[in-house]
Amino acid sequence: MADTKRPSTRGHALQAFGMAALIEGGIVAVAAVLLAGALSHKPAPEPVAITLADDPLPEKKEEPKPEPPLPVPRPKLKTPVKPAERKAQPVPEPEAPPLAQTPSPVAATPNAFSEPVPVPPPPPALPATGHPDLQATYDAKVKGAVSAWHNAHYPPAASTMHFAGKTQVEFHLRDGVVSGARVLTTCGVGLFDQSSLAAVQGASYPDAPAELRGHDNLYQIWVEYRN
Repeated sequence: MADTKRPSTRGHALQAFGMAALIEGGIVAVAAVLLAGALSHKPAPEPVAITLADDPLPEKKEEPKPEPPLPVPRPKLKTPVKPAERKAQPVPEPEAPPLAQTPSPVAATPNAFSEPVPVPPPPPALPATGHPDLQATYDAKVKGAVSAWHNAHYPPAASTMHFAGKTQVEFHLRDGVVSGARVLTTCGVGLFDQSSLAAVQGASYPDAPAELRGHDNLYQIWVEYRN
C-alpha cells in the first residue's frame, strides 16, 4: 500500500505547477494587451508656440575700466659741474685822450615870438693889430655903444614879463660898419634875441684910431635882460 500512494503525489504536484504556469502566462498576456492598447490611444503632445520679442535685448554697458596710475617721475641726478679754469685776461691798453674840439655856435631856438635866427659859417681868423692897448680901449667903447642902444630901446615885453636872461651876439666891425651879426647863445625867447641883434645893428660906434682903421674886428658881446 505504501508503493501505490507515491505516484499520485507526484502527479498532483506536476499538475499544480502546470496550472500555476498557465495562470501566470495568462496574466502576462493580459497585461501586455492592456499596455499596448494604452499606448495606442495616448494623445499626441500639443505644439508649443515660440514668439520672438520685437524689442532687442538691452545691451550690456561696459563699465569703464579704471585708468592705471601715472608713473612717478624720478628726480634727475645733477651732474657735478667742474669749475672752469680761469684764463688770464688781457690788460686793456690805455685810451688816448680825446682831441679838444672847438664848441660850435648855438643857433637861436624858435618859439612863439619869432622865427629862428640863421647861423652863418664861422669867420676866418683875424690878423693881430700889434696895438693891444688901443685895441682894448676901442673894444670897450664898442661894447658900451651896444649897451647904450639896448638900454635906450629896452623891449617893453621884457619889463611886462619880468624876464631875466641874456643873449650872446657875434658880429664883425670894420671902420664903424657891422657885418655878419648872429646869435651865439639864445636867451630862450626869440623876440629878445632879435632885440639884441637890433642893438648891434643900431648902435653908434666911435671912430677907430688910425692904427686900427682898415682892420676887420670880431666881437662877441652879452646883451642882458633884467627883471
